[in-house]
Amino acid sequence: MQSEIFSWIHTTWLSQVASESKWLFTTMETVHFMGLSLLLGSVAILDLRILRVVKRIPVEKLFDLIPLAIVGFVIQLLSGVTMFSAEPAKYWGNAGFRVKMLLIALAGANALWFWIFEHGELKAAPPGQNIRASAKVVAAISLALWVLVLTFGRIITYLDGFELASLFGAASSVARGL
Repeated sequence: MQSEIFSWIHTTWLSQVASESKWLFTTMETVHFMGLSLLLGSVAILDLRILRVVKRIPVEKLFDLIPLAIVGFVIQLLSGVTMFSAEPAKYWGNAGFRVKMLLIALAGANALWFWIFEHGELKAAPPGQNIRASAKVVAAISLALWVLVLTFGRIITYLDGFELASLFGAASSVARGL
């Protein structure tokens, strides 16, 4: 089933252009990084403020960065789909890519939780009011997930054809030797 889906993706016009163009893939990598900068920069400053690492900026002012984070995510989504379409089987076969996709799904679920359960109360709170522990937990999880997304995005290049189970197996062997 997967091979049929990957074969179909590989026959699309986007895949043809992405895999045959000398510059498109490289351009998409750059655009992908720019989207990441918008997303991670916006999310990180908001999360760090909620965690009280950054204290001088009012939380409600930082909510103005949410649309910028969404734009960054959309840029990443579009550039990521373009890069994936160039070699879908290769990417899906990469353990780092699959972990990154899982982490993005978890970060999305965490953002949805924040929007539904924390955002309204934080936005309505008067300046200087203590931030609930639940909002801090969501912010810490958000920060950790997006840093891991960034990390596994970089790891994709180095795990080409390498299974993550092998990595964990090697790490556990090293740990047993200690």
